Amino acid sequence: MTSIENFAESIGILYVQFMNGQLNLNEFELEFNKEYQQAKEMHKQEIIDAYHTNPQEAKWKNIGINYYNETFVSKGSAKDC
Repeated sequence: MTSIENFAESIGILYVQFMNGQLNLNEFELEFNKEYQQAKEMHKQEIIDAYHTNPQEAKWKNIGINYYNETFVSKGSAKDC
């Protein structure tokens, strides 16, 4: 399951719990933010993993994280890691 699919499924479950009164608005917001942060981390790892074509070779060491930082952090959509 991709990060996006996981996030969508988690939010769907949270929404149902909220609508059924199992979560109040504050609890929903806290859980939503937790799921969002987790999805961002998962997506970041997916990008890094996809960029690595041969992680056994030293020339690829840390290039995935550099790609992520240059592509996403420089645009202000994520924090540097």
